Amino acid sequence: MEMQSYEPGVPSWVDLGTPDLDKAAAFYGGLFGWNCPEGPAEAGGYRVCDIGGKSVAGIGPQQNPGPPVWTMYVNVTSADDTAAAVTANGGQSFVPPMDVIEHPAPDESRELAGEDSSRVAASAAAIGDSP
Repeated sequence: MEMQSYEPGVPSWVDLGTPDLDKAAAFYGGLFGWNCPEGPAEAGGYRVCDIGGKSVAGIGPQQNPGPPVWTMYVNVTSADDTAAAVTANGGQSFVPPMDVIEHPAPDESRELAGEDSSRVAASAAAIGDSP
C-alpha cells in the first residue's frame, strides 16, 4: 500500500542519526534494498533513502552523544500548535518547531522534538499531504 497522505497522530517518517552515514547507508541498502544517495551539504549530508523512487527513510549525522538512534515522526497539523500543546500538557520542547530543508511540501513542512511528562522523547512533523 502506498501512502498518499497521513492523518494527524499517524507515524509519517523515520530517520537515523549516526556518526557514519556511509556505513549506515551501505548496511540498510543491503538489508532492505534502499538507495541512499549522498545528501546536500546545506542539509549536513542528510540522505533521503528510497525504494523505486519512493522515499522511505532518512539517514543523517548524529546530533547527540550516545549510540546512533532511530527517530519516528508523528504527523501533526501544526508543529507550532503541537509545541504549545506539549508544554500545556506537562512536557517540554527541546527542539522548537523549525522548517525542514527540501521537503516535498516546503510551505507546510515543519518539525519539532520534545518529551512528554514522563520524559519519553517524541518527534512530530507537519508535512501537509505529502508523505
